[in-house]
Amino acid sequence: GGLQLFAQYLETEIKQVQAKIDGYKPGLNPESPKQVGLYLSTLGIVPRRKTDTGQPSYSDDSLEEYKAKHPIVDLILQHRELIKQRGTYAIGYGHHLRSDGFVHPSYLPDGTEGGRASSQDPNLFNVTKGRTERKKKLADMLRACFKCPPGWEIVEVDAGQIEIRGAAHLSADPAMHAMLTSGTDFHMASAKKFAAATGKDPEKVTDMDREAAKTSNFAA
Repeated sequence: GGLQLFAQYLETEIKQVQAKIDGYKPGLNPESPKQVGLYLSTLGIVPRRKTDTGQPSYSDDSLEEYKAKHPIVDLILQHRELIKQRGTYAIGYGHHLRSDGFVHPSYLPDGTEGGRASSQDPNLFNVTKGRTERKKKLADMLRACFKCPPGWEIVEVDAGQIEIRGAAHLSADPAMHAMLTSGTDFHMASAKKFAAATGKDPEKVTDMDREAAKTSNFAA
């Protein structure tokens, strides 16, 4: 039901975005780094990031900073995101639907190197949340597909920033200790610190700023 409708929506969106891309460069395959690179180079767009072989990288991360250079860059990113949503979730989860219409993943109590639990077939621990408004819209549509039988409830469990707490304990960093023991939102507090460091108003940070700070925190 829900997954099929989500897949149909994505198919429609993919066709519409591809039509807009064709308006700039007919036949361009947004999934082909070679084709994208050749065309963008004619527009004077050559990313600073390099591949392992030393060539310009046309990955999503590399193209993000060039969205203002030409409308087709954002269209390429939109197309790639829609393709990913379709393949990983709308179709990917569909392969694991059982005869009762539900997915039944396997849970691994110590399935990651960091000690966290994980799940597989399908992996329900990495259901996208969306770091931008556009991606969040798709994430909300996907999450709306999850239903449980009458009389049952879906329970969400959060490990409580366990890696960050472990890092604070091992480093004995007083600033991290203060943030974690005060009961404040660690990622929001980080977002405010990042804002202040870049000359922005810490009191005007948004949920999207928090998501960006969260990504930086876990990356560190």
